[in-house]
Amino acid sequence: MPESNRPEHDGTGLETIRRLFLDSPTPMALWLADAGPAQFNQPWLHRAGLEPAALWPAIQPQTQQALLSGQAQLAEAGPTNAVADGRYSFHPLHEGDAKHLAALVQSMNLGYCLVEVLEANPGDMPDHRYLDFNRAFTEHSGMAVTPGARNSEISSHREPFWPQAFQDVLATGCALTSTVVMTHVDRAFKTCIMRVGGAGSRTLAVLLENVTAQHHATQLLVRSEQTARAAQARADTEQSRLAAVVDAAPAAVVVVDRGPHVILANACAKRLWGDIRTEHLGTWTVYWADGSPRHGQRLATSQWPLHRALMVESSTEDLRIISPRDRQEQGVFLCSAVPIWSADGRIEGAVVVSVDITDRIEAEQALKRSLGDRDLFLAMLAHELRNPLAPILTAADLMSQRELPQASAAQCSQLIARQARHIPGLIDDLLDSARLHHGLITLDRRALTLGPLIEEALEQCSEALQRFGHQVILTAQQDPIPLKADRKRLVQILANLINNAAKYTPAGGRIEIRSTSGPEGIEVSVIDNGIGMSQETLCKAFDLFGQAERSPDRQEGGLGLGLPLAKKLVDLHGGQITARSAGHGQGSCLTVWLPAAPVDQAPAAPEQQAPARGPGLRVLLVDDNKDAAATQALYLQACGHLCATAHDAEAALALAARFQPQACVLDIGLPGMDGRQLAQRLRSRPEGAQDLMLALSGYAHADDQHSALQAGFDHYLVKPVDIDQLTTLLDRFERAQTAPSPAPGPRRNRAARTDRPNAA
Repeated sequence: MPESNRPEHDGTGLETIRRLFLDSPTPMALWLADAGPAQFNQPWLHRAGLEPAALWPAIQPQTQQALLSGQAQLAEAGPTNAVADGRYSFHPLHEGDAKHLAALVQSMNLGYCLVEVLEANPGDMPDHRYLDFNRAFTEHSGMAVTPGARNSEISSHREPFWPQAFQDVLATGCALTSTVVMTHVDRAFKTCIMRVGGAGSRTLAVLLENVTAQHHATQLLVRSEQTARAAQARADTEQSRLAAVVDAAPAAVVVVDRGPHVILANACAKRLWGDIRTEHLGTWTVYWADGSPRHGQRLATSQWPLHRALMVESSTEDLRIISPRDRQEQGVFLCSAVPIWSADGRIEGAVVVSVDITDRIEAEQALKRSLGDRDLFLAMLAHELRNPLAPILTAADLMSQRELPQASAAQCSQLIARQARHIPGLIDDLLDSARLHHGLITLDRRALTLGPLIEEALEQCSEALQRFGHQVILTAQQDPIPLKADRKRLVQILANLINNAAKYTPAGGRIEIRSTSGPEGIEVSVIDNGIGMSQETLCKAFDLFGQAERSPDRQEGGLGLGLPLAKKLVDLHGGQITARSAGHGQGSCLTVWLPAAPVDQAPAAPEQQAPARGPGLRVLLVDDNKDAAATQALYLQACGHLCATAHDAEAALALAARFQPQACVLDIGLPGMDGRQLAQRLRSRPEGAQDLMLALSGYAHADDQHSALQAGFDHYLVKPVDIDQLTTLLDRFERAQTAPSPAPGPRRNRAARTDRPNAA
């Protein structure tokens, strides 16, 4: 129809139809007979993806048929070069023909309505009245609309989009195309809103296309994408976490595919074996290390855990692996290998985890050696204890005979005393080893000179030197050699070295003691021409219980404690001890180096000789061992003291009330009331506050000594008691009692002290 005959914007003319169709969100085309080819809106162009010049020839036959017949035409089209797959309808339009226009509006699948926007009070939401609508509008919107009805009468929910969109279109006159998601119903629309009439008109035409299904699909796609992204993020996180765990693991992890090709080697594997490449897999050197008959044999490539896992055989083996990086470094590894399976049950590769157990294997071997040394030591200890006990028991049996001559009895007594003195020496060595191991020995460092210490050590070893007839040569520096050390412990060190030389040198041997000094320290060497030491013996000379192999006729091997004790004591002094030997039969040289004393320190003055003791003390002896109490009483009585004995605490308290002792020697381990409680009871007596209290115990631990001294004892003596030490303490107390006192005062402070030389 000619353009000049078209009415202005009346809401029902072709111009209105043209604007509605061309602005519609649904693909549409409009052909005006005198205007050339059809006009296509953007949704159709976007859907077909072709220019209008190519689309018009494709639909022109159906368009002309609808015009000639005056009837709507329907067509189904598959995908072609011109149109997309879908259903197409063609409707004829006649100027001013309301019937045809109404039929078109009612028959199309696009929702259509004509509304009047009503005036609203300030601050209120505008309302609108429905002037016209088609069937598709009620289907798409889901509302029961009647002509002339207000929107507020149909629905109580006022969707905020529509009033604002209506106001914008009325104000600007520009069509508004948008996608609206309804908030109160599960619907989504593509809509086109346009003003009908000129400026000031309040009439709007609204086109709706229900896109709820597409909206749901889009939402589902978005959620799927979000879920996929979240899953990927979790997978990435898990992969990063797994990679971090694998890299941080203190085990070598190697993963290969079916090839096999190396696809992963963690940090530990690279640190142990360098850059592990696929071409290196066949060049590794691996040996069995499981202690079985095959131990030490080289593995064939087919026996490797990696290859066995690829053949569906999991395994865990102890293997010694030579590093392919340098062909020298090696270690024992616990290797576990398992196959990696795919979802369809095929082997995709294998993973091997190797834990370095070299230290564990070496520790186990060292423990076995240590257990062997311990068993040997216990056997030697039993032997060393039996040696003195056998003659002691024999001599005791002889002395029990009434007809034994006096000379023989004296000889037996000397034998018992000589052999008994050997046993405390063994016990002292054992106690010193335990105390040194637990760090319970402290040093009393004083300024000393070396010469007198060597002489004292030689005196302690004189019996062994004389028995074997060794020649002792002393090569000492002329000037006094100063040092700062614990006198008793340094004498013990030197005596241990001299005794070691005496024991391992055949009778009539030669022992040289050589001492020198320098600006940094002093050096003492004990050199013998004895049996010497092998390289193996030198390596463990200072190990606990270590000693040279002894033959059946060697009875002086000892417990192997002397040199370890000497080394630990030298270490406490900040010095060093070394052993040298040219081999079997070549003698040995043991050298001690100690730091020199500062020049401003003078040697300690020699101890003063104690004056002769007085007439004796009243001594109470309490011990549940009747033989021990009786022999101590006999000895102290022979020394001029008056002794009384008891064997439990109750008897001791009753005896003390009558005997009024000046000194009490109490066993700690008494039955019932122990020695500590007894000491407190004896101290509580008015006349017992000034008594000398001596504790006897078989325990030398510092805690035991401390608790005894806290209970009121003056001194703590460790069994077997050195009888000379006991008499010295009694004599010193007796002299203190007989010496004139300047003035009465509080009772002396009983300091926590231990008088046994080898007690901690």
